[in-house]
Amino acid sequence: RIGKAENRLDVLQRVHESVTGLHAGVRQVMQWDREGQLHGIRGTVAELVAVDAHYDTAIEVALGGHLQDIVVDAWRDAEAAIELLKRSRSGRATFQPIETVRQRVDNRPPPDVVRLAGVHGVASELVRADEDVMPVVQSLLGRIVVVEDMPTARRILPELPRGFSAVTLSGEIARSGGSVTGGSAVRESGVLGRERELRDLPGQIRSLKSKREFLRRQRDEIRAELATLEEQRGELATERSGL
Repeated sequence: RIGKAENRLDVLQRVHESVTGLHAGVRQVMQWDREGQLHGIRGTVAELVAVDAHYDTAIEVALGGHLQDIVVDAWRDAEAAIELLKRSRSGRATFQPIETVRQRVDNRPPPDVVRLAGVHGVASELVRADEDVMPVVQSLLGRIVVVEDMPTARRILPELPRGFSAVTLSGEIARSGGSVTGGSAVRESGVLGRERELRDLPGQIRSLKSKREFLRRQRDEIRAELATLEEQRGELATERSGL
């Protein structure tokens, strides 16, 4: 199991470092950040948020293209990155400057529907992130309610404030304006699940190694005890023969 987990971690790390699956502009910005050409780059939204597996599909669908938004400390960091992208003609990227988003985030209380049956809560409250990144999470997910299924979405739709949406666990979206989007359960790329594995696997590997060492010590102790018992049996056999 340790070998399998280590192989999986190695694959995920190589995929992560190669920024496979990112748009050209996003990929280039992350490369420049690793090379030290840019400052204030925190990472993509997908890297910076954590979510329980139960909500993977709902949150991925709710974020949509924003999964690849790049979170930066300040507006100037976004400007510097955009200028580099323009000069090198390396594509486009969307940035979420924490200082700017924090000033404009919508802090309205959640709608009353969050207490109804089949409603899991506002999406921003089902996501974990560092405290200073939470304004970005609130901005992107603060007006989306996660619900169990389409019947629940239809039932609460008239109660949603203007500008709110409901997303089901299987990925359908119903908007307060009346439109609904859905279809086959195809996820963006499983990127949130991949990021979760990257976070969790090192701890799982350490736990497995610790358990292995414990079992090895137990084995060695049992072998030593067996050797002692064998020695005692030999001594008793010799004594019996003498008697």
